[in-house]
Amino acid sequence: MKTPYYEFNLSMVRNAYSILNESISPDKLFYALKANGELEILRALNSIGANYEIASIGEMNKLVRLGVGAERLICSLPIKTKEMIVAMYRYGVRYFVFDNTNEYNKISQYAPDAKRVLRISLSDYIDDTIAFGMQKDDFEQSIQEGSISKEHISGITFYLSHNSSINRFCQALDLSEYYLVRLNKGMILNIGGNFRLPCEAETHYYEKLREKLDEIRNKYNSAIYAEPGRSVVKEAGKLVCKVVGCKDRCHFVYLDAGHPTGISYCPNRITNLSRNEPTQEIEYSFFDITCSHRKLFSLVLPFRICENDILSFHNFGSYSICKHSSFHGWSKPKCVFYDSNESINR
Repeated sequence: MKTPYYEFNLSMVRNAYSILNESISPDKLFYALKANGELEILRALNSIGANYEIASIGEMNKLVRLGVGAERLICSLPIKTKEMIVAMYRYGVRYFVFDNTNEYNKISQYAPDAKRVLRISLSDYIDDTIAFGMQKDDFEQSIQEGSISKEHISGITFYLSHNSSINRFCQALDLSEYYLVRLNKGMILNIGGNFRLPCEAETHYYEKLREKLDEIRNKYNSAIYAEPGRSVVKEAGKLVCKVVGCKDRCHFVYLDAGHPTGISYCPNRITNLSRNEPTQEIEYSFFDITCSHRKLFSLVLPFRICENDILSFHNFGSYSICKHSSFHGWSKPKCVFYDSNESINR
């Protein structure tokens, strides 16, 4: 097949969703389409009854084509256009996130009986976390002024950057309890995404997480939601591309793939499909053949790379094909979908 192209193992997608559902044990698990919205990926997840988190009308329309009911969809995008809220509400979506009073009012006007879920900010309490969400002081002021009604908030949610430490996650859950105390019991607690598969997670991460979530469920009668994206599809995808040029002295490698085909991070493993000649470790710098001449990434590899070699980038299922562009007139790479018994290391 002409390079570049993507390969996606649909069995691994379904298995990863099921493993995360079992590991986190939420009341509902939603796949975040932004990680990979290819129709075959969504169809594979639909075959096991998955739920979905959407952040655009386009994402919703893909699921409409598959016949996915609105009861299996939530929208966690904090800032939305009126048109987006109206279209989703008409389809039957009844879960929207807000992180400011203007957005709260917009949801109240265009989706009056929908669940309004408050995204809280963690950045003042947990280091190195993206400053998404409403600050605690702003929340208290909005409640005091009456610009937000506690009775009309159905849940809270948050986004935790670098979600690999159970201690950091428990900090986020402790902060969530402040809001659960201030609001009514029976709230939704959406713990977001950015999870790792158990094989990549910190020892006892999920055991401790389930224990903490059960404690919150029992204490506040909360329904726990989670919305992983990357971890559902990352291991299931590979990008296959060709080396179109090399500069041996500086170990620069030029590919027929790059930013326009969705390379936005360094793969954790590369296989040379053209040769298997082990050598001393060499640090290669990879580039595409666009005029931007920005390095894609650098990686130390134990084999030699030559012009015309075919390379396979592993763990490239998330935030890859969905980021393709037409820069320099490049077309979207073809995608090959298949089922295999290749398993995920639990």
